[in-house]
Amino acid sequence: MRAFVAIDLARDIRVELAKLQDILRSSGSDVKWVEPSHIHITLKFLGDINQAQLEKSRESLSIISKDFNPFYVSLSEVGAFPKLDYPRVIWAGVDKGREELVSLNKRIEEIFEKSGFPKEDRPYEPHITIGRVRSGKNKDRLKKIIMEHNFSLEAVMAVDKVTLYQSTLTAAGPIYTVLSEAKFKEQGA
Repeated sequence: MRAFVAIDLARDIRVELAKLQDILRSSGSDVKWVEPSHIHITLKFLGDINQAQLEKSRESLSIISKDFNPFYVSLSEVGAFPKLDYPRVIWAGVDKGREELVSLNKRIEEIFEKSGFPKEDRPYEPHITIGRVRSGKNKDRLKKIIMEHNFSLEAVMAVDKVTLYQSTLTAAGPIYTVLSEAKFKEQGA
């Protein structure tokens, strides 16, 4: 099964990101927009795993969750990877909670590497993927909207757990199934 570790987003953040997608969609660019119900913050993509790796992943998340207190995340600007002139992924950035996410990712990489998962070779950049560019159609209009529109992404959410998901790819899009959740320790515990 394909699996990844992520942070689920609060409903109000998904609603705000759906509105943002509608604004960007007006560019007429060729983008596959992520379904609002599927939007999340990825911490680590595991790829195809077997039952033994699933159990190791659950154990690893349990260990990691005891190292972190709940924290808050807010959104910032909108951008594109690798860069706005040649967009492949459209994202919303993370403002508040950025350092915590980087720290959480670092810990996940350390613990999962001990469980046999390869470490990611690129530095972790906290972001929320909202669309994937399929072609260059109207990319200049998309760039112009991103650069000129004053996006005020004001939703804030508490992060109190990490989730292990299974991703089943279908013709209609991915189906995400929660395999495990690990709650962070309580403040002051």
